[in-house]
Amino acid sequence: MDGTGKSTIARTIKEHLESKGRKVLLIEHPDKNKISGRIESGFLQSDCGKLSKLMTTIAFIADVLGSLTLKWLKESEYDDFVFVRYIMSVAYLPDSIAFKAYNVISCILPMPETRILAHVDVETAMKRIEGRGDEHEIFENNEDLKKTGNLMIELSRDSWIVVDNTDSPEKVRTELIEIVERNID
Repeated sequence: MDGTGKSTIARTIKEHLESKGRKVLLIEHPDKNKISGRIESGFLQSDCGKLSKLMTTIAFIADVLGSLTLKWLKESEYDDFVFVRYIMSVAYLPDSIAFKAYNVISCILPMPETRILAHVDVETAMKRIEGRGDEHEIFENNEDLKKTGNLMIELSRDSWIVVDNTDSPEKVRTELIEIVERNID
């Protein structure tokens, strides 16, 4: 969920893999270099209620499909691809469809060999969001973060490694390196 340190974790993984001589492409969503990512970012900042959430979802799907196309085109150039926000974003959908969407998407789209969920409590996430100094996005409030975080934990039970990102940066870095070392081919 927002404020968990996903980008920091992804950069740590990328740097470690590169230190092993691997070529790594880091892909973040929303990708503001693509029109779909810019549209998604715009709707995340808007306040049009359900319309904003629907349009954000549509733009996010287009953004991810564009990233998967990029991955497919660049597979021969890179050893590893690190995605920030991918399938776990279904937790932002209404509860009634989140599990169904997760199951359908995981059958249709390629799934990462190693899946890491960065997790923090809502209070920590809100402090980090406040610390950015940016305008809040539509999901960046206590209610949505709690709902999303709980749903992500439920969805992660199948094959995800949950990293408590409230630990010290050194402890989290050590844990991430151990995870990467256990899962590197």
